Amino acid sequence: MSDLATLSFAVRVDQPGNRLRDFHTARHADTDKTMPVSERFYLTDAAFVAAVAGEDDLISTL
Repeated sequence: MSDLATLSFAVRVDQPGNRLRDFHTARHADTDKTMPVSERFYLTDAAFVAAVAGEDDLISTL
């Protein structure tokens, strides 16, 4: 078993944020051909606190 598999992980959501949709366009570097438009989503204005727990030596190493 990996040392990392022994760790515990928790996240607290302090501010859930908002989902933002964005569109991306690109051109192929060699042919200058326009690539398909892609749609991507981002989380904005969010705030989280994360905690990792485990053996002291492993946490110190990380």
